[in-house]
Amino acid sequence: MIDDLTDVYEYASQKKVAQAAVSDIRGALLFLEVLQNQGALAIYSHLHQKVIGNISFYPSFASSKFELGYALNSNYWQRGYMTEALQALCKNLGDKEVLAYVYPNNEASLRLL
Repeated sequence: MIDDLTDVYEYASQKKVAQAAVSDIRGALLFLEVLQNQGALAIYSHLHQKVIGNISFYPSFASSKFELGYALNSNYWQRGYMTEALQALCKNLGDKEVLAYVYPNNEASLRLL
């Protein structure tokens, strides 16, 4: 996934995606390491030949449920990428309960979930 560092930087530095979680390539590398430690999966566009986001389920510290985390490059919003990624991940979860916290003004995530 280190080969995808510039792709990760592209979406992780977007304010409307991750509140500009990173501001430089070094920050993107640290962000990428956190994603890998969480077991995040890359969302890859074969059409564009690049990583355009990530998605992960990880155990909740507060309960026996799992939490959902995701980010998608804003250049690829409203194209069904996140819907497809979420459906694929949920298919493999079985009967586990999932928690998702969404900012009230994040209309796209509210529709997705």
